[in-house]
Amino acid sequence: MIFFSKIPSHILIASSAWASRGVSIAFGLLNIRILTSYLGEDSYALYLLLLNIAGWFALSDLGIGYSLQNFISEAKAKSEEYFPFIINAVFLLFIGALLQILLCCFLYQYLSSHFLQSFKFLDDQLKVNLVLQVLIVSVFTYTSIIAHKIWYAIGKGYIANMFTALTALFSFIFTYLISKYVEDNKIQNVLFAYLIPNFFFTFFPLLFILFKIPRSYFQISFPHCRMIIKRSFDFWVFGILSALVLQIDYLVMAKYVPNNELVLYSVVTKVFNILFFAYTALLGAIWPVFNKLILEGSWDKVFYYIKRYIIWGVLFFVLFTLSFYFYNHFFLQLLSPELTFSLGTTTIILFCVYYILRVWSDTFAVVLQSFNFIKPLWLLVPFQAAISIFFQIKFSQIYGINGVLLGLILSFVLTVVIFLPYFVYQKYKKYLKHE
Repeated sequence: MIFFSKIPSHILIASSAWASRGVSIAFGLLNIRILTSYLGEDSYALYLLLLNIAGWFALSDLGIGYSLQNFISEAKAKSEEYFPFIINAVFLLFIGALLQILLCCFLYQYLSSHFLQSFKFLDDQLKVNLVLQVLIVSVFTYTSIIAHKIWYAIGKGYIANMFTALTALFSFIFTYLISKYVEDNKIQNVLFAYLIPNFFFTFFPLLFILFKIPRSYFQISFPHCRMIIKRSFDFWVFGILSALVLQIDYLVMAKYVPNNELVLYSVVTKVFNILFFAYTALLGAIWPVFNKLILEGSWDKVFYYIKRYIIWGVLFFVLFTLSFYFYNHFFLQLLSPELTFSLGTTTIILFCVYYILRVWSDTFAVVLQSFNFIKPLWLLVPFQAAISIFFQIKFSQIYGINGVLLGLILSFVLTVVIFLPYFVYQKYKKYLKHE
């Protein structure tokens, strides 16, 4: 116990996140093997595209999750009560979820006809049903995931990480049982295996958090709502712009890239995400630490953490890529023995470059977001999104998945890689002038 007491809390939380990510990744990789065999290449490509559509609904929390996380961290730093922020944030999310469900009723037919048109083996009604199923469950899931932000803010991120691991476990169990015993409605059933555990392990934990809050705090406070909305709007707009950069790839590939390349891109991305998830877990854990250090004016420690994490992140990705270069055939056959992949050296190098740029830019982005300085991201990310979409569409038609990666890399190099460090340093100079 003495040993653990000497470890910084963000390292302990990050360690639990790594363990959780390890479990999630392990079951996710096993799911690839099961699903590629059970569904076949075309249906698995459809499954990946539907999950990508579901991922867009991470925006369902309207930026309130990150806003609330910072309010809680600030209240704790000042020894103030943070329960009113939680209650009013949940109220706003409930209203937002209802409005988004209404929006889904108008969107689902367009999405099914526009992005699923290449899947000729599906009839139109099944396409509509699949998209509607994904939309509705995803809204409630990503709205409820605010529970995880609350646990991170109060220093109990290990609880959120535990539920993440349980989600992966039950998703794998359901997927395995369906693949063994169910032969009808395959794509609908495997979607159920993914969506339901995600919903259960976010919605019910949120109810548990609310149950633990004293009833005297259950009041709607318009000043609190106003504060939350004002700050969350910045995060939400940034989230939309980030999604246009990071989540447009599957939608582009659905229109311009063959299904086998889409599957290859997904499998290799999952392999590289093994390391990147570990890095983002550490960034998520240190977010409140950056908030506290900046409020205290401890910029020397902020820069120490930035330098330390970027160096280790880049080093790990270079070593990881070298290992993957020599053993990629083994990895890919192990994950998807039913499918035949051809992965070139150029593709591997492009994946490595892309993730190194993500390490650099995500680190500086977390520093800026930790003290609610979102305006630089507002300025940069629209240009990044436009560059990303333009070059992904242009290059994917010529180079396939390499074109998608080139579009992503250019969007980072020409915007956030250069300017995010500049904005962090400008904030530091401004702090020095006021000292």
